[in-house]
Amino acid sequence: MLFLDAFLKGLKPQFDDDAIDRLNYYYTPLLLVIFALTLSAKQFVFFLDIYL
Repeated sequence: MLFLDAFLKGLKPQFDDDAIDRLNYYYTPLLLVIFALTLSAKQFVFFLDIYL
């Protein structure tokens, strides 16, 4: 039983990152999504412009 307790304690998240790391975790995916949507919208509008 002690082995199981030690194993489960090891699975708990350890918060060894600082505020900058947490900001990077938040803003990096957000910026990637914004840039992907911007590029997709630009390509879609350019595609429509050909047929108009």
